[in-house]
Amino acid sequence: MNFKHLIIALLITFSPVAANAACALSNLAGTWSVYSGSTNTQFGGYGYGKLTFNTTGALTVSSAVSFLELKGGTKITFKSGSIKMLSNCIPFGTLTTTNNITFNFTNARLNNSKNTILGVYDRTDGDYGMINLIR
Repeated sequence: MNFKHLIIALLITFSPVAANAACALSNLAGTWSVYSGSTNTQFGGYGYGKLTFNTTGALTVSSAVSFLELKGGTKITFKSGSIKMLSNCIPFGTLTTTNNITFNFTNARLNNSKNTILGVYDRTDGDYGMINLIR
């Protein structure tokens, strides 16, 4: 089992989401604090920031409300993105940075309180890791 599969298995195993919890796209609207762990040591291994989505799941594009700051102080800003929600609390979508790297959300879960998303991402440059969104 590789690192990516281990992360996915842990997320599914320890996710606090009820099997039949009903979720809607509106559960994603608002500003989320973001914490990510990366397999790419070039980016310092982790980052933090904010993401803001409107009621249709579209990313609010603004460096003040949608960014990821890396360990060394580099700030990644996003130029586009959207997220969707399945009724069983599985969010999925993509975010594209201003330097054209796309983050793909995979194997994520929204908790019962609708205030935490735990998931895995992969990027078009080959990086992948864990991502947590909290509000």
